[in-house]
Amino acid sequence: TIFDAHLLSRWVLGIAFLLTPIMVVIEKQVLFSIVRSLHMRGRGVQQAIIYGSGFTGKRVFSALLRSRKLGVNPLVFVDDDEEQVGKRIYALGYHHEQFAPVIHGPVTSHLIESYSANMIVVAIPSLEQEKLVALAAVAKEARVMLAFVPSGTIYEDAWVNYIDIDGIMLATVDDR
Repeated sequence: TIFDAHLLSRWVLGIAFLLTPIMVVIEKQVLFSIVRSLHMRGRGVQQAIIYGSGFTGKRVFSALLRSRKLGVNPLVFVDDDEEQVGKRIYALGYHHEQFAPVIHGPVTSHLIESYSANMIVVAIPSLEQEKLVALAAVAKEARVMLAFVPSGTIYEDAWVNYIDIDGIMLATVDDR
């Protein structure tokens, strides 16, 4: 008002001061609803393969299912342990409604292609560096994103939660 030489009423400034935060909140809710409806229709959703079906894998699976605004749909678990193959891993909660099957590893380009996945989530914080590098090479070859749970962020004690996304801290590497 001072620099433009136009006078504004104090009422206009007061109303603008009150309406601006309200309108920002409304805008955020509308955009969130639009993104959620697009995700429900399958648009912008990444199909993920979870490597590791242990405790951390269950937590990652549950977190991805609860956090719909992330747009990640976990399809299947891949595990090298023969005893886990064929089992169903259910999301953590009271009702056993959502699950994913466990198949035998390793993760290959053919496996990624057969599930039409565009993301691999490594849910083994103690995975050896050589295996992680090999998975990164497979992800790069298949042109998919690689996300992993860094070591030291999720503890085996179910009562401790050091998390970013509904209970899981993920570090991502996107080398498309």
